[in-house]
Amino acid sequence: MIASLTDRSRFAFDRALGPVQKYLARDGVYNVHCNPSGLLFVEERGRGKYEAPETMTELEREAMIGICANETRSGPISRLSSRLAFDVPNGYDARGQAFCAPVGPGWPATFRNHATEVIPWDAYAIDDDDEGDVDNGTSLIRASNAIDAVREAICAGWNIMLAGRPGAGKSTLMTSLAAEIAIARPTARVIVAQDQDEVKVASRDHVKLFARVAQKKFEHDGSSVVYTYDFVDLLADILRMSADVVLFGELRDSMAAVAMLMAANTGTRGTMTTIHSNGVLETLQRIEELVETAPHVAFSQTPRRMIARMVNLVVFMKYDEATRTRRVGAVRAVRGLKDGAYVLDRVVR
Repeated sequence: MIASLTDRSRFAFDRALGPVQKYLARDGVYNVHCNPSGLLFVEERGRGKYEAPETMTELEREAMIGICANETRSGPISRLSSRLAFDVPNGYDARGQAFCAPVGPGWPATFRNHATEVIPWDAYAIDDDDEGDVDNGTSLIRASNAIDAVREAICAGWNIMLAGRPGAGKSTLMTSLAAEIAIARPTARVIVAQDQDEVKVASRDHVKLFARVAQKKFEHDGSSVVYTYDFVDLLADILRMSADVVLFGELRDSMAAVAMLMAANTGTRGTMTTIHSNGVLETLQRIEELVETAPHVAFSQTPRRMIARMVNLVVFMKYDEATRTRRVGAVRAVRGLKDGAYVLDRVVR
């Protein structure tokens, strides 16, 4: 029997991936890092990060990145286009980031598997570290544990930030909490706004939309211009779709942060997003910094006052090196400002 063109393409792609292929196919693997030294490092649930026994030569890494660029129609990777961000094709539920010189000499690449299973929210380990919060017993949510507190926040339609350092498990947590939304609010219409397909949604009434894609806009004189369809453009369309809950894949830049705050102020009953940060307070400060750098955006109030009003809850994730597990480090309600500073409140009695 003669193999189909699709089968041949998949075979060639898997072969170009080399040892990376078996790790992407393995349950529990989060990340695979291909370094210029030729070494491979794998991050896996239950094992943490370890050095793989296989290596890849520079020619093998170049061929692998080249076929990824070709299969995803991202254009050739070269000195003037030396970075490549892509969703891994041919049935892999993963994304990749790769480079060549001058940005990344030696053809380094990182592959990140999306979560293949939904981890139940009540299966998470909770540390609830001291984040310097102020607790005077006036929070709207007073649960006996952090698991129930987050569930109550979801039911109440709070705006929730999922924060942590790279690799802490923020996107996996969002998938877990998206499943909680489906249970607690089964009739809610959920719209997902993202630039990479990372979030898995269990709600029956949901739509995924993507930003940072090229679009063509037609002018009145019949001419057209190609522009980047960004998160603020996407938000305008989301508002026409009767969203109850809006999930943002990740706040990567200023315009995504602006869109998230605007969505939280448009009558939706709950937004959720992920963001890189080093702690609960640092999460709010980073949103503030992103918003302040947004071009051509004017607010009727200071970004800090808007953030204190619109962000209701921060869940901070951390990676425990000792146990090689991802854990919830803190859950804090944002209770506004006091003397110009954010007030954070424990949500557990």
